[in-house]
Amino acid sequence: MKRLFVLERYFKFMEQLKRGFDAEKTMIAALNQKRFCELNDNLKLIVKKLFKTIGDDCIIECKKFEGFYKPDFVITCNGVDKYISMKSGLADTVHEEQLSTVITFLHQLGISNETLDTIRLFQYADGTLDGTGDRRMGWREAYDRYDARIKKANIELNSSKRRLLTIMDRFLFQGVDINAPFADAIYHGNVDSGVLILRFQFERYFLFKSWEKYDSFHIGPIILKPHSRFVGENYGDIKNEHLRHRMQFRWPKLKEDMMYMDKYYFKRNRR
Repeated sequence: MKRLFVLERYFKFMEQLKRGFDAEKTMIAALNQKRFCELNDNLKLIVKKLFKTIGDDCIIECKKFEGFYKPDFVITCNGVDKYISMKSGLADTVHEEQLSTVITFLHQLGISNETLDTIRLFQYADGTLDGTGDRRMGWREAYDRYDARIKKANIELNSSKRRLLTIMDRFLFQGVDINAPFADAIYHGNVDSGVLILRFQFERYFLFKSWEKYDSFHIGPIILKPHSRFVGENYGDIKNEHLRHRMQFRWPKLKEDMMYMDKYYFKRNRR
């Protein structure tokens, strides 16, 4: 039963990954080397939002953006490139990163050692800062044990709007490599339907919402959690222990929030 449980999780993950890659390929094929007038209504809306003025005979180019970067593909029109990060399906993970580099990044942004230790404690959930404890807690037990610390950490992590935007760019638009290009927009959907939100719209959403009241361990709308705690009898012999040192960042209502941004945050911020 233990092995079956682990295999089911693995195959589910691989299925989601394949579905995402297939959606990207379909999107690229539907856009590449097409005249604007040949696109379906949904793709026309995407291209118009990215490039504003465009003629019916303009040739659109679209290609995969290779490498482990936030942009998944680049759309080119009249010599102008726009980098797009694509989300599809029900998966809500927007970023993954080693705990050590997250801690370094947040420390450089001025986050206190107390809050950084809270992140470590919640990550490992074994009473230690490095994952060497004898007994591991499940999510609920860990959350209850560190509830007061998490509430205090949430206040600090969400107290600075400028810092929120820096974190937003790392988790959503640029990633860890500071030399990587920023995504210009995030698209959630498929060829026939979806919603495209530009970076400035995300900025406005992060700036104008109040995040201090959220109960989960979070930065803005993004929830902090370990990639794997490996807690419980289902796991048996653990072969990927290194994943305990990796963090996941999830946005549970990404599509709904993007639709909200599309409706209310369509004007550029005059800052």
